[in-house]
Amino acid sequence: MKKKIESTWCYIVLIIVLIFVILGKKNLHVDEVSSYRLANCVGTDYQKEGYMYEPAGDAYLEYMTVQPGQRFNALNVWYNQSQDTHPPLYYLLLHMICSLFPETFSIWYAGIINIVFAALTLWCIRRIAAEMTHSDSAVLAVSLAFAVSAGILSNMAFLRMYVMALFFVTYITYLMIKLIKTGVSIKTLEIVTIVSVLGALTHYYVIVYLFFSCLLMGIYLLIRKNYRQLGMLALSMAAAGSASVLIFPAMLRHMFFGGVRGEESISNLANAADYAERLKTFYGIVNKELFGSCFTYLAAFILILLILTSFAHKLGGGAYLKRIYGAH
Repeated sequence: MKKKIESTWCYIVLIIVLIFVILGKKNLHVDEVSSYRLANCVGTDYQKEGYMYEPAGDAYLEYMTVQPGQRFNALNVWYNQSQDTHPPLYYLLLHMICSLFPETFSIWYAGIINIVFAALTLWCIRRIAAEMTHSDSAVLAVSLAFAVSAGILSNMAFLRMYVMALFFVTYITYLMIKLIKTGVSIKTLEIVTIVSVLGALTHYYVIVYLFFSCLLMGIYLLIRKNYRQLGMLALSMAAAGSASVLIFPAMLRHMFFGGVRGEESISNLANAADYAERLKTFYGIVNKELFGSCFTYLAAFILILLILTSFAHKLGGGAYLKRIYGAH
């Protein structure tokens, strides 16, 4: 019961913080406007020749909201995204929510998507922390850090597909950890395949993350000489890739023949020479946005603590430390 109460409060804190963060939005970024346009606009020319918009804002309402006769128009979403540079899943979900409230605009139509997938991401993070630490205290600390992190909250307040993509890569990470612990099974691979398809239809960079995750898993299975499980994983990824292309054929054109984000994803994947520089840049962003430029000192402190703990075990203090940390 204590664990359930603690878990519930972690989600409540996250949701309350996100509500206030989204409430604090004053303006929309051009990409956030595009989220609504690509989800709802039928045709690209929303201005009527010779028509006087009174009030003037009505032009943008036609541009960004679901108009009469266009509710639940999934085919239009597919068409808009085939002409854009991103896959369609996020925009389809946003369009379905907007279709419940035609001819109206609210930041909460996209905001609720971010809140739901933020909570789902927290669910994944808590399970990853539990698998890796076996410590309730560590799970609680990681949960609270996620719920109040400036970088995470900034991402959650941005009304785009990135929170959905964050959930899928986090869930994929959790599934890969489970595969290592329990072995590759048909049931788990079915989930991996479904999550991979949904992630690929959310953002092309999820495919890049999938590639490296499966590469590491493949190396692990090769070292363990689990050739059968490696073959099962390869078939699962082939099925996920085929299903994604069948569902959204424009994906191939986006990634190889003129789609800005798709080609960018593939180019970044192929250009191994830039990996070190990108990792350095990524480390700088994580250090500043998530840890207030203190990550280096925190990592050093944790390393020293681990070294001291190791020496204490060797000196006969293992039983005492076990009582303190609840180690298994």
